[in-house]
Amino acid sequence: MAKQSGVTLLELVLVIVTIGILMLPIASGFKILGQGYGLNRELQMSAAIAQECAEHILQLARNGDVNTITTSTCDNDLPAIPGLTEFSTITRSMTIPDLTGGACPAGETCMDVTVTAMANSVTRSEIRLLLVK
Repeated sequence: MAKQSGVTLLELVLVIVTIGILMLPIASGFKILGQGYGLNRELQMSAAIAQECAEHILQLARNGDVNTITTSTCDNDLPAIPGLTEFSTITRSMTIPDLTGGACPAGETCMDVTVTAMANSVTRSEIRLLLVK
């Protein structure tokens, strides 16, 4: 009888199981990469939403409409971006205390405008502007 050579079914199953066990850390790495990608998209969109508001405020200041800026200026003046339901958890808020002295020029009243973009109650982006009235 001739000697047979080759791989038995048992050896083949053991190799497949071993490769599967060795692939587990790689698969978990892909999960972490996906989470990082989602957070990065959220941070970028938060920064864009805050920047949109800051640019609108600067445009009002350039046009001499500084006194019309309120905490609801961006919410009232800027339209919602259609198709971005994925980022509906991102909210934008503003604080505008009057400021005198310090960085404000002598004899002037300034507005210290802070635009904050938050996602799930966590601040993701913040932009501060100092405007002279």
